[in-house]
Amino acid sequence: MTLLAEQMAERRERILESARALIAARGFEGLTMRELAQEAGVTVPTIYNLVGSKDEVLFSTVQEQTDRWFHGIEPAAGDVLAVVDANVEELLSNPPYYRSLVRLLMTSDAAGASRENVGRTLDALIRRALGELAESGELESWIDLRALQRQIQTRLWITSIGWANGEIADDQLAAQSRYGTAMLLLAACRDGARDEYAHVVRETQGPRSRDAAGDSSTDSNVTSLESRT
Repeated sequence: MTLLAEQMAERRERILESARALIAARGFEGLTMRELAQEAGVTVPTIYNLVGSKDEVLFSTVQEQTDRWFHGIEPAAGDVLAVVDANVEELLSNPPYYRSLVRLLMTSDAAGASRENVGRTLDALIRRALGELAESGELESWIDLRALQRQIQTRLWITSIGWANGEIADDQLAAQSRYGTAMLLLAACRDGARDEYAHVVRETQGPRSRDAAGDSSTDSNVTSLESRT
């Protein structure tokens, strides 16, 4: 890579990091190209040249983080709960940003491309993990893998939205994410896998201030979200 290319890559990453910080502080609607340029120490034309429009800035910030998350979890992607745990870890790595982002993905047409990108990534990881469960013989033969994958993915969306809306505390996010996924897998698995998910359910169930699974407003938001994908 030439020196010029390195400088351009560094500026681009600085723009995206600044965008994440501003989205966390003000939300996407409050993000302006002028303020982003000031925060990143570049000019507005530089943003358009290196990243693009405001919507393209959003897509790039989400895409790069999603790609890093995917490559980080890929070695353990054969385990459904490892995918769930990685999702939680990523959300809690920057709660203000991700709360704003999840709400944006849920409501904004501008976030359509980002929403589809995140959905495809989760889809691939969950399908791979379920495929390995099926190959091991620990998944009931009558299970429709695609239907189960969509149920797990929907449950993750519901829990993430509940967390973004303040219905689930940071320290409860992991337990509720694991609980919802393990409950679905408990009904679908047999032998050692069923015992494993039964253990997870026992470990994670208990008093919870508000259960995302029982919150009709969250469920309706997910239905609206899925109709966009």
